[in-house]
Amino acid sequence: MTFQVRDQIFTVCGICLGLSGENAMTSIQRWLSSTSSLTNRLQVIASLAQFANTCFLTCYIGLPARLFGNKCYAWSLGGCVFYFIFQLASSAIMISRASILIRRKWQPLIYATGLALLLAVFSSTLAGAIMQPATVDASGYCQTDFNWNNTNNIGKTILIVLYAGLLMCFLVPLGQQIHASYLHFGGGDVTDTLLQIGGSFSARVCLAIVAFIVPQFFSFIFGGDPNLIGLQGMGFIVQNYFAVVASALAMEK
Repeated sequence: MTFQVRDQIFTVCGICLGLSGENAMTSIQRWLSSTSSLTNRLQVIASLAQFANTCFLTCYIGLPARLFGNKCYAWSLGGCVFYFIFQLASSAIMISRASILIRRKWQPLIYATGLALLLAVFSSTLAGAIMQPATVDASGYCQTDFNWNNTNNIGKTILIVLYAGLLMCFLVPLGQQIHASYLHFGGGDVTDTLLQIGGSFSARVCLAIVAFIVPQFFSFIFGGDPNLIGLQGMGFIVQNYFAVVASALAMEK
């Protein structure tokens, strides 16, 4: 990896690090200022784990391999712990909130399906993490080559399916609630609140889906340019950030 590529990565890492820190502080403030629900606690765990994951990647990419004892593979594999923690917590929040308007008898099925898909994501991502080659490059830095076109992208594709399904599970009954509100009350505060929650949830999940899809093409966009090839790995950080943002829907109202 050239120093030019490393500078590009640091720019993206710096932006995402600041955004991740802000998101973590917001989650903590919401947890401290409201009822200490399980969802709020999970949101704090997810945001802190994602922030730690971004910090780890920044250090792993930017610090010489000798500071890691030249054990690049072990450190790279250990850093995946932060990813699994935040992905589990944020996805659990998404599944819980997306099914809140579903009839109670169908909720166990939504939970089971969501957890099954999440297990498939973890299995694929873990396989990619174990098989990843991590070496010390000519500049003396750790370099990890994720299997972007196979195991990693398979996991991201399953996440896209999961998020899209959860979005539909939320929007369909929400639309029915809004329609019923217009029929019985002619609009008003209740309808406005439902529209606000629906719009916020939809925007966040759609951003997460786009953030998962676009980096799938990074290997084709940047792979042919040696000065930009490192940016294909930055899709990982972008995806992680928006996954946490998608689960950060405020439900105070």
